[in-house]
Amino acid sequence: EWLQSDLQRLKQLAEEVALRVRKRLMRRKEWVSRSQMLDLRRTLRNSLRFGGVPLAPAYRRARRELPQIYILVDVSRSMEIYAQLFLRVARAFCEVVEARAFVFHTRLAEITALLKKRTGRVQEKINAVTFGFGGGTRIATSLDDFVHAHARTALSGRSIVLVFSDGYDTDPPQQLAASLARLNGRGARVYWLHPSQRAHFSTALAQAQHLVRAFIPAHNLESLEKLAGLIQ
Repeated sequence: EWLQSDLQRLKQLAEEVALRVRKRLMRRKEWVSRSQMLDLRRTLRNSLRFGGVPLAPAYRRARRELPQIYILVDVSRSMEIYAQLFLRVARAFCEVVEARAFVFHTRLAEITALLKKRTGRVQEKINAVTFGFGGGTRIATSLDDFVHAHARTALSGRSIVLVFSDGYDTDPPQQLAASLARLNGRGARVYWLHPSQRAHFSTALAQAQHLVRAFIPAHNLESLEKLAGLIQ
């Protein structure tokens, strides 16, 4: 049960974490972009003023772009009690770092537009989107749908994928590793946030754990505060 004071603290904390993640990733990008590269075309154009002597070399910098963050929230029955926590975190990331958010259990649905609407009835809206999904949790199938249908042209080395799930999958165990390998193959960095102090590896997740950048506990507000320092 969430007290109103808990929900207010969660809202503030989620926004603070998202801001810290943005600041950390931007600082990392600025450091990478420090090296200047000679812009040969502009240098040659400038040299015309000096009789062809390159006395005014021109430089260009790499574009400063934040990584694209994708958040995938498991809303199956086993994850039900953590739904408000994870969905409010997803909302903060959508607002602060322009993340895209999805929910899944037997299939995947994007909820980015819903989360950007400033109302407090997040859970009701998610319930409406996911009504009729059916039982079970098909993580591998949902990840494949994400890769091939929702982010097919957008995934790159700039992509960060945050999966909020307990890892219990009704797909064949070997399928999760194959799905995560496809994500890695597009250059995406995958972080797995689990609703417990320690990750409990299902058979599927045990076979695929080497494909996840880090497993991060997200079982309460205190653990959430550490999230910003773990995402790179």
